[in-house]
Amino acid sequence: MMVKGEVLIERQIRQLQEAGIDDITVVVGDMKEKMYYLAEKMGVKIVINEDYYCYNNTSSLIRVADKLGNTYICSSDNYFSENVFTPYVYHSYYAAVFERGETDEYCLKCNSKGRIIQVNIGGRASWYMLGHVYFSQEFSHKFIDIL
Repeated sequence: MMVKGEVLIERQIRQLQEAGIDDITVVVGDMKEKMYYLAEKMGVKIVINEDYYCYNNTSSLIRVADKLGNTYICSSDNYFSENVFTPYVYHSYYAAVFERGETDEYCLKCNSKGRIIQVNIGGRASWYMLGHVYFSQEFSHKFIDIL
């Protein structure tokens, strides 16, 4: 997908690389043939998820569970006008946007420390998931057990 003359996934890879992140793996499922060129052009690793059509993103994470540690997880269709990636992150997080009205998105409920304690589909006057995620090594190990 192109936005402002740039291929979205290429822009994200470039932004990660500009932040000093060079160990990048792209998990491909739907339209995988269109993504193979990224290995040579952008210097990333490609992992194929044949189960994407049945199990979606969860099966993609299972395919790269051995790579999860201090890890950004991104969707290929996000456009960040400014580079949101940094080489040093100390806590896990999920990017979110606030919606004053009604939304059918995945809405977050957080405790007083900002920790996500519940996710509901749909809500009003809510923060909802949109964008990238960062898993710390500690969170990744716990998450792998759940996967």
